[in-house]
Amino acid sequence: MAEVQTVTGTIDSSELGRTLVHEHIFVLSEEMRQNYDTTWDDEEKIADAVAKLNDLKDAGIDTIFDPTVVGLGRYIPRVQRVAEQTDLNIVAATGLYTFTDLPHQFEHRGPGLLIDEPEPLVKLFVRDLEEGIADTGVKAAFLKCAIESPGLTEGVERTMRAVGQASAQTGAPITVHTNPRTGSGLVTQRVLREEGAELEKVVIGHSGDSTDLDYLSQIAENGSSWAWIGSASTPICRPNHASTPSLNLSAAVMPNASPWPTMRRATSTTSLRRRKRRSNPTGISATSATTSFRCCWTRACPKTTSTPCW
Repeated sequence: MAEVQTVTGTIDSSELGRTLVHEHIFVLSEEMRQNYDTTWDDEEKIADAVAKLNDLKDAGIDTIFDPTVVGLGRYIPRVQRVAEQTDLNIVAATGLYTFTDLPHQFEHRGPGLLIDEPEPLVKLFVRDLEEGIADTGVKAAFLKCAIESPGLTEGVERTMRAVGQASAQTGAPITVHTNPRTGSGLVTQRVLREEGAELEKVVIGHSGDSTDLDYLSQIAENGSSWAWIGSASTPICRPNHASTPSLNLSAAVMPNASPWPTMRRATSTTSLRRRKRRSNPTGISATSATTSFRCCWTRACPKTTSTPCW
């Protein structure tokens, strides 16, 4: 087995257990909070997070990957306080979340810019992965970036290429927020491949927002995994509501391995098109490292028991 970096230290990958790979504990603007939010109560927010994560642990989940990076309010000391009070493993990320521009301090620093130097974002991301985040002692275990409806803006492209380079250097997997209505998952794959990232280590986020099976098939055929980001109105349900499948994410930290087996690729374009003719056009079968299950992307979950749908 391989070692996995968590907020509370290194664990063996066999200890990951059942894992959710996209869960934000806190999302906020730290700058706005520190300067203007007079209602924020750190103790109250931490206690609330601990209670909810402990409920999640009681429901059978062992690990969450928290893709909160710079741009989403990452503040590891607060997450450390949460992690100290739960048996749930929390895995931190590095990267930058922007739909358009880079933070101002990077506008004139980088290759060919006023301060001509190697891409500073790569150095920061690699440091988070290999040395730790700031002075917290917590090492990130995966990378995060985003591309939305504005497309591949200069800031988005620099960020994505830096993420790809950092992954190529370290072997760390990548998760990307995308907008499938613009086909940005395929743009993401092209850019990351150009920077040396292995597409088998890439999750294309919000793939479940699309019913374009040709688009989804191409992403899968290129080697990446889909991520279904669910909500109360669009639950992801298990086949026949059987017991929760065991998700084996040990490959997430193993070089040259597929890191995101939770939502693996469908078998072929033909099988996807065949499913499209069924009553639930988005009921695409997906295979994890340990189980096969069907995702019903419906407005109303037919399940009647109190156990949460997943």
